[in-house]
Amino acid sequence: MEKLLSQLLETVSVAGCEEAAAQVVENFAQENGLAAYRAPIGYVAAGDVDVQGGILLAAHMDEIGLMVSCITPGGMLHVCSVGGIYIPMYFGHTVRVHTKNGVLHGSVSVNRELFRKEAKAVDILVDIGACSGEEAAQWVEVGDIVTFDSDYRMLKNNRLAGRALDDKTGVYVVMEALRRAKAAGVRTCAAACATVGEETVKNGAYAAASRLSPKRAVVVDVTYATDYEHSIPQAECGRIELGAGPVIAINPICSRREIEVLRQVAAERNLHVQYETSGSRTCTDADCIHQTGQGVETLVVSIPMRYMHSACETVDLRDLEACIELIAGYLKACEGR
Repeated sequence: MEKLLSQLLETVSVAGCEEAAAQVVENFAQENGLAAYRAPIGYVAAGDVDVQGGILLAAHMDEIGLMVSCITPGGMLHVCSVGGIYIPMYFGHTVRVHTKNGVLHGSVSVNRELFRKEAKAVDILVDIGACSGEEAAQWVEVGDIVTFDSDYRMLKNNRLAGRALDDKTGVYVVMEALRRAKAAGVRTCAAACATVGEETVKNGAYAAASRLSPKRAVVVDVTYATDYEHSIPQAECGRIELGAGPVIAINPICSRREIEVLRQVAAERNLHVQYETSGSRTCTDADCIHQTGQGVETLVVSIPMRYMHSACETVDLRDLEACIELIAGYLKACEGR
């Protein structure tokens, strides 16, 4: 697996705490001769970072998680949610509490009643082994981040599973697509941006688009695969399979003209693509990018994913490679446009 992707997956970047992931992206840009800009708000852009009116490639490096909200007299940790977490996934599992002095491991309290109610974040209680609130406060502070106690793993058939593939796989795609295009001599003005806050308020994408004033934007995120028994119904958005290629969104926000350019690039490069449809927001950074300034022609290209927002999000590495080639080809197709 590529170095950038593995480093991103090994780095914790819950929304609001993306600094470590931002450094990974900045290092990648510098190692590959790309100009880099890290904004005060936290996002990182690489490539033509000081030129307006080009193409913005965007993917978010923030991930979902929990945040310590208070410490009980008995030394347990209450938490609040950061982003769209699924509460029952945490009960009876171990977690990692990320403190200024390093990682603490904890167990999430569980009993049968928790599975008989509509659980909320307040029902999550983390046991770090402390015997009192005073003892716990020696190690943990309110505001510390909590994540699943999990790492990434390779599965059969080029499948990758782990925490926060949404959307660090997308960050890898946009950065690598830009690197390949520039290395191939593509002259299109473009910047790849690892945004912050997509899982919460989408502030990073808005700030990046406001600064760069792009003519066009390609947002890379993940989307729900519908090719397995527990997936969402195919009737909602179509059949989307792992390993069958990147997914092009057809949506009121997405430019039909630029979708046709993507289709042509895919045909020329013999890339298989898939399509998903929706009649409203995309629920990605595209929702704010397309309406910045005087409006931005926007595309959404997605990576098929199983088990989104879980500790075992699963993608196919072949889809990532095809997505990179599609976007690099799109940058080439935009020369002179």
